[in-house]
Amino acid sequence: MSTPRWLLLRERWDQFWFGPSSLVRLGIFRIVMMLAVYDAFGRFAPAIAQHMGDEHVSFVNRPWNPIYALDILGLGPPSPGFAELTATVVFVSMVLALVGLFTRAACATLAVSFTYMAAVHYSLGKPHHDCVQLTFGLWALAFSPAGARISIDSFLRRMFQAARGPVLRPPPSVARYAAFPIRATQLAIAIGYFFAGTTKLAIGGAAWANGYTLQAIMLEYRSPWSEPLSDNVLMCQLMQVGLLVVQGSFPLVFLHRKLRWFYVPMAVMFHLMAMQTMSTGHFMTLWFPLLAAFIDWELVPDFLRRNVRDARWPRRIVTFVALAAASALVAAIFFEPRPPWMLASLTVPVGLGAWLMLPIEPRSITLRNGSVASRLKGALLSCLNWGGTLRFRSSSKLRA
Repeated sequence: MSTPRWLLLRERWDQFWFGPSSLVRLGIFRIVMMLAVYDAFGRFAPAIAQHMGDEHVSFVNRPWNPIYALDILGLGPPSPGFAELTATVVFVSMVLALVGLFTRAACATLAVSFTYMAAVHYSLGKPHHDCVQLTFGLWALAFSPAGARISIDSFLRRMFQAARGPVLRPPPSVARYAAFPIRATQLAIAIGYFFAGTTKLAIGGAAWANGYTLQAIMLEYRSPWSEPLSDNVLMCQLMQVGLLVVQGSFPLVFLHRKLRWFYVPMAVMFHLMAMQTMSTGHFMTLWFPLLAAFIDWELVPDFLRRNVRDARWPRRIVTFVALAAASALVAAIFFEPRPPWMLASLTVPVGLGAWLMLPIEPRSITLRNGSVASRLKGALLSCLNWGGTLRFRSSSKLRA
């Protein structure tokens, strides 16, 4: 007897949302999302700080106009003590989730506190859509094994296992619910772009893409790149048409994986162009989740092996230059308003992570049976070995 079609569809639906997925990808997704939260924290802190007695000109004269969520809950402006507590909880839980310590509890706490902090920020100004996808992703992280890999939690588990057991088992590579935060963020992004594009058509019609709409915005918010573009109405019209096409059709990204190579770069390019031509800000809280959700981070080492180590020299050079330029651009945007100590503090862990995913031949490390120190060393290195560049040998011949 054949399986009913509805049951097959239900199983595919369940696999899509909750099926086994890469824990390495989830761990990197968690880290990138925390960097986006850090960026939002710097922008939202003045709204909270206003109620802590600090003077912030951009917020101090704004009336309290609660967004719908706070309105139906009957929540008013936070008291000074509660505002300070909220800011502290957001920052501490963000740091814990970033390094992966008490990961699930930290993600749950951050989801609640960050949502409230963003709501207060938008209740003291114009609500925006720049943190919707980030907020959905944070809530979903709390229901996933986000600390199973690339975290202090995973390191401590491996250390206890190595200290108590005679055999160092390989770390888990996949788990159920590991894809849930990524899928939820992908869907929130696709819905956001779709309605951003279709709303423009519903309100302004096809005339919205006449070129003058974008030209007027560029003239109002002048920036280094806006003047040459705003002088050309045809160029503005082409940019508006392209924007409508990409935003309105963005859900097609789910039809085939290769479509990501079009939609993801186009979306990021749109935000970067808006930042340079309309002084909108970098919208890092939107395109950081975009990159985190649609890039298969666990496949990066294999991608580098195929396109750098095993490729011909022209392809190697093109790949290296493209990746180096993209990485430098992202780093420049993220660190531009940050203190120098932050860049210095991330040099060692980022460098170590890059070293462990480089497209080089696997290196073998021998672990002595019966040696607790050797097993602890293997536990530490296996937690960092997300690129598969290390191979561990012992009398049991198990690989970590």
